[in-house]
Amino acid sequence: MWKNSIIFAPAKYYRVPNAMPTQNSCPYNSVDCPCTKDCPRHGKCCECVKHHKDAGTNLPTCLRGIDWLLPSVVTIDPGENIPSSSIGAVGNVKDDGGFEVTVRGFVYSTLPYPSLDNGVNIEAGSGVGYFSANITGITPAQKPYYIRAYATNERGTIYGEQVVITPERAQYASLKTMSYGGYTYKIKFIGSLSWGSGMSTCANMKLGDYDDWFMPNDSEVQAILDAYKVWNVLSATETNLMVEGCTELWSSNKANTGYAHYYHIDCSDSYCDALKWLCNNSAFAASTDGIKGVFAVRKYRTEN
Repeated sequence: MWKNSIIFAPAKYYRVPNAMPTQNSCPYNSVDCPCTKDCPRHGKCCECVKHHKDAGTNLPTCLRGIDWLLPSVVTIDPGENIPSSSIGAVGNVKDDGGFEVTVRGFVYSTLPYPSLDNGVNIEAGSGVGYFSANITGITPAQKPYYIRAYATNERGTIYGEQVVITPERAQYASLKTMSYGGYTYKIKFIGSLSWGSGMSTCANMKLGDYDDWFMPNDSEVQAILDAYKVWNVLSATETNLMVEGCTELWSSNKANTGYAHYYHIDCSDSYCDALKWLCNNSAFAASTDGIKGVFAVRKYRTEN
């Protein structure tokens, strides 16, 4: 009587090819799995499910024909929506599997592949379509966070791909950004260094999985100063404005052997000082052994 029959129970279902199902027969899946169907790539269906769960992906096509009627859900990468103490999580229930999606949301943890059993759960409504939630009270700039969207129908729960937010990625997202010359620039203040050390530090820097950082040239330094003016994040001495505590900034432009350009941020005009306005910025040449402020930048086309 069991041959080629299917038995359904709440949140559990069986495919019974030629034998009576065994309760909890699959240690990898929340659903009993006595199925003998092979996946060409991963073997028996239990192993196939484990593979896709470990990879953080949805159940594969090889199992769709044996009544795995779970929803289809994806986790969408938040891009740079990573403030200092939160992450903007986005998911999409693409298909309900033929049964109403009663709960959807996100699970996150500082350990890989979080689930409802071991992660922090944030519910975000029900049904199909896009959904979002703000994960707060965390410190993504200090430790990695792993996020998965999930969706539940009466057949069970399935998880989307895992998104990893590393400290380096969070730090990159928090950097100041400006537009200049058809490009978007990420700007990071390195510190006060000699010209040679600054050039080397910028060229060897890797942040946010990017290694194409460089020291800005004359015009790019001027654009950074203009951006700081707009952001109104300058400080001042009695006679000079300061950017990141510096009144002088290196440019990558060489003047001649042993000398390079730098910018002195002059604010001798009282009107300029009162409004924190950059005026009379001048490019000078100084010995590359001198110590001045250094910015590292990376640029990419704005349309990207």
